[in-house]
Amino acid sequence: IPLTILYRYGIIKISRFGIQIADDSKIHLAKTRRTQMAQILAKTHIIIIITVILAIAVACLLVKIIKLKGEASKIEEKIEKWRKMALTDDLTKLKNRLAFNLKIDTLKKKKENNIIGILLFDVDNFKLINDVEGHLAGDKKLKEVAIALLDVFDSPNCSVFRFGGDEFA
Repeated sequence: IPLTILYRYGIIKISRFGIQIADDSKIHLAKTRRTQMAQILAKTHIIIIITVILAIAVACLLVKIIKLKGEASKIEEKIEKWRKMALTDDLTKLKNRLAFNLKIDTLKKKKENNIIGILLFDVDNFKLINDVEGHLAGDKKLKEVAIALLDVFDSPNCSVFRFGGDEFA
């Protein structure tokens, strides 16, 4: 097995064929090659470390994105729930006056020349029902009116709204 000894002024190679002593120019070349190899290895290690750090960062971002998407869908569900609550009469479950106003605004913005019919009415003597039979009985009558209106105006082109009190559209 050949043996190479590096010392201050040169390189000594000992093998079965004898001893070789390298001069200073060969020593400088050998040192330069070792230095270049060390620099290449150091740069390679730095690139590997940066790649690993970037992979970890990307993985962390993906986890955060997945969590945010889950939270976003929950928020969208809550917004939809609140929107429905804002546009629905709690007692009769009909669309309310705000929903009516939004529907009218939407129809006004359409460029079509469709004819729109609006029927507005209230329940006659409703105050008397509340005064004589009580508010629970009045609420029951309003629910019955709402069901009857939904049955009569059961069409994709018709909508039923409760304006408030005993008023409907």
